[in-house]
Amino acid sequence: MHTGYIEGYYGNTLNWQHRFDMLRHLHHLGLNTYVYAPKEDLLHRMNWRKPYSADWLKTFRNLVSEGKKQHVNVVYSIAPGLSYDYSSKKDYRTLLAKIKQLLSTGITTVALLMDDIDDKLPSKLQTSFSSLGDAHARLLQQLSAELCFTRNQTALWFCPTIYTDAFTPDKASATDYMQDLANGTPENIPLFWTGPDVVAKDLSKVNIRHISTLFKGGIIIWDNYFANDYCPDNLFLGPFKGRSANLLKDLCGYCINPTGYYETDKMYLELMTGYLKGQAPKKTWTRITSKHNLPKEFFNIAGFLNSPFSSFSVKTLSSRKIQTHIKNLHHLLFTWKSPFQIEWYPFLHRLYRDLNYISKKPTIPAEKLVKKYPPLLRNLLK
Repeated sequence: MHTGYIEGYYGNTLNWQHRFDMLRHLHHLGLNTYVYAPKEDLLHRMNWRKPYSADWLKTFRNLVSEGKKQHVNVVYSIAPGLSYDYSSKKDYRTLLAKIKQLLSTGITTVALLMDDIDDKLPSKLQTSFSSLGDAHARLLQQLSAELCFTRNQTALWFCPTIYTDAFTPDKASATDYMQDLANGTPENIPLFWTGPDVVAKDLSKVNIRHISTLFKGGIIIWDNYFANDYCPDNLFLGPFKGRSANLLKDLCGYCINPTGYYETDKMYLELMTGYLKGQAPKKTWTRITSKHNLPKEFFNIAGFLNSPFSSFSVKTLSSRKIQTHIKNLHHLLFTWKSPFQIEWYPFLHRLYRDLNYISKKPTIPAEKLVKKYPPLLRNLLK
């Protein structure tokens, strides 16, 4: 089973040293997959037609080599969907050449990503393909045949344009896109899937069955539970929950796509590993956070940073509680020193600012308001 880390978020990217270290961390946890798919790599997505430089290829080749030492499969992903012309022989040759360039680095798996693009077939292609799913299936057939993708040689993975049920009024499996894609996709190609939503509250065998039975190559869960690129003011540091144990039986892979904050993402992988081993989410969270020696002040405010689906009412926050939380945050911001503190500082600071605003009694001098609050809140607090 493919288990590990997807560098597939918007906004942040890991640096090369962090990528090498991430491979070692994956090995340490018994995970085996690292998917290179950063949206901010222009040659991965926006300018996919442009070849990589010799220096970049040398570094990536070293990354692949390190992955093999750590028994971690480094997967290169390419996302040409923003501008790919399915009727253009030139575009196909360019895509094929780009993939072959990456194959020269020693990778054994390529992922073709067609996510976050229009799911409608361009009008000029409607006489050539029955749907965008048909166009994608035919492209996968071409790549599979020409590059001799087999289970024993180089594997091809695919992320469809419809990668969650949330993109359709009914079950995604009922759409023309998914039906045509399933009918034409070679049986050895697994599919990335996020579940009932882009960020799924719950994942189970039942709510992915309609997809897992449709695609013979298997399903790899692309889990965005900890991702924050869609809500960059937030960070989620609570237990990894809502994932059923029986889900894993119907999958060929499970990977998380988190934040790009290196230390934090490593902790997320530890939480995910607990799930893969069948451990209770809260117990795993307690064990992992204790292992990292997080201060007691963090646990006192952790409820504010729990999960994408947690909520609380301001009405439950008494003036006394707010002041206690502010004191805890003051310690975390200005006394605690840790790699986590460096990554979490902006999020802790926003919470500190917001609680001060809610209290209507800022604990900071007026002359410092300009440093701590945006103009609207600053004027309200004068």
